[in-house]
Amino acid sequence: LDHPALEEAEKLNNQIDTLRNQRLDQVKRLKSEISKLVKDERLREAEVKIRELLELDPDDQDAGNTLAEIKQQQDRNQRIRTMIQQAHQLLQKERYEPAMHKAQEVLTLNPNHLEAKIIVRETKKRIDEINQQIKHLENEIQKTDSSGDYAKTIELLEKLKKLVKDPESVDALIKDMKARQSELEQIARLLNDGQAA
Repeated sequence: LDHPALEEAEKLNNQIDTLRNQRLDQVKRLKSEISKLVKDERLREAEVKIRELLELDPDDQDAGNTLAEIKQQQDRNQRIRTMIQQAHQLLQKERYEPAMHKAQEVLTLNPNHLEAKIIVRETKKRIDEINQQIKHLENEIQKTDSSGDYAKTIELLEKLKKLVKDPESVDALIKDMKARQSELEQIARLLNDGQAA
């Protein structure tokens, strides 16, 4: 064979090898970047890099699987964001137990979610404070009821009503207390009328 033709073929082979090596280096670099981005949970950026990788090597099954995992992670993250928003909305409405349960759901999906941990901790603390207030009010109600101070008892029951989960049950007590107060006032009027006559 002709010597210049061999030289040209060797040049072409070298160029092909160089291009192949550059492509392999680019694939390695992209895979390394993708791995770091996924580890850092920078999923959108990882998705862009995976798409670049798939343009270089459409048959890369690992990249396709990683892309599917990223989509699942993004969906999970969106569910978590939604649940955290719902927990905050419940907290604004002072619905502490449902808010805490919502944050606990987040922790089942991501046990290290800091905001969910804070919500659970602070909500438990607030529930404990409310329970202490309820106990205190119940004790005060017993004292005022036994002393016959129905006006004070009704006032305390109104406060209790704002704290309990079932305000209707407290409404029934308030109604009963008002009826007892009204009866006593009628008896007092009758006694006063009887003394005046």
